[in-house]
Amino acid sequence: MIEEIDVSICPFKWWASQESQFPILSQLAKKYLAIPVTSATSEHLFSDAGNIMTIKRTNLSPSTFEHLIFCKRNWHLIESISLSLF
Repeated sequence: MIEEIDVSICPFKWWASQESQFPILSQLAKKYLAIPVTSATSEHLFSDAGNIMTIKRTNLSPSTFEHLIFCKRNWHLIESISLSLF
């Protein structure tokens, strides 16, 4: 069992100290916690959202809207999976 985590500790230091217990998660944490902060991704997301939620599509349910955004942002992955299947 893991002890309660002190929220003031640096996440990188915590994952380094837990690397032997969680080797795979530790590697993932190092990779994704090191991603630089940028507004470009959020700007692209808002742009995609604006292209999907048009005046003619204002009745989309939140769930459908989320699914469409997910597909739009991950189309390259969906396409590569489809191509590898055939």
